[in-house]
Amino acid sequence: MYLERLSKSLQSLLKRLNKGKPGSAFTKAEIRALSDFTIDAPTGLSGFVRHFHNGLWLVRELPKAKRSSVLYYIQMLYSHALRSLSLLNEGDIKKLNVVQKELKANNVMVMKRRTYISKKDEGFEKMILKFLKTGGKFNDHIYKNIAMLPGMYLELLDYYLKHKKDILGTKQWYDFLAISNYMLFGIKLEILLLQRLKRR
Repeated sequence: MYLERLSKSLQSLLKRLNKGKPGSAFTKAEIRALSDFTIDAPTGLSGFVRHFHNGLWLVRELPKAKRSSVLYYIQMLYSHALRSLSLLNEGDIKKLNVVQKELKANNVMVMKRRTYISKKDEGFEKMILKFLKTGGKFNDHIYKNIAMLPGMYLELLDYYLKHKKDILGTKQWYDFLAISNYMLFGIKLEILLLQRLKRR
């Protein structure tokens, strides 16, 4: 499976880079490992996995950066790969495809939460708040910090699809889209802003 191969390759790259002293320049072997990093992707990848794959070319530009920044970035990629793998292994691809289409039709990054209805589904609200609390500061460069989130997200997704008619157009709908954008595409500005809300 593509994500399994990617995860193993990123893990191997991290082990190699972690052998170097903090702050030291990259060795020729490390530069070569970064510059030559590539994973062949099969056809038919799910949209969010394809999006992730399309950004991997940046790894080959990393020898220009500091060792600490490179390690952080590779850790983030590794964590993202594991998160995506959990979603595919534990979830229903048809349901994940539904939310991908919804994100494509509704760009949460330009949406304004305050413009949506304040109507609440108490059950959904509890699930959203629990997700945000568990995510903490979403320091997702270390997977153990967010290892619980894929399972929690899949429960959120199931609930949303069952009650979609009542949730559409509400602030909770925005919240769900922001959470989905993070879980599928790793975009977390909106989800961090959700945590700062004093009134929901």
